[in-house]
Amino acid sequence: MVGVKDTGFGWGNTEVLIMAKIGKKGSYKYKPVKLACGDNGNIPKANEEQLEITVTVGEKDLDLHFGLYEVWSGKWKGGLIIKKAEVTKKS
Repeated sequence: MVGVKDTGFGWGNTEVLIMAKIGKKGSYKYKPVKLACGDNGNIPKANEEQLEITVTVGEKDLDLHFGLYEVWSGKWKGGLIIKKAEVTKKS
């Protein structure tokens, strides 16, 4: 769950990538999402396709690496609040 303060700057409905991988040598999977000032809630939204990471049977390095990236616009940003990151097992 994230939020961007109303007083945030530099977002302007910017596309960011939620990225995750299993293990240090794993390959990142990513999902683009849009953030703007005043946004508040889950990303991706509940009605959108979620980011899924598959753990290979026998994988020894089970550390989850994840992040939220925006490096392409070249503009400084402020006001992002990361409230919660949730990892769930797919049933």
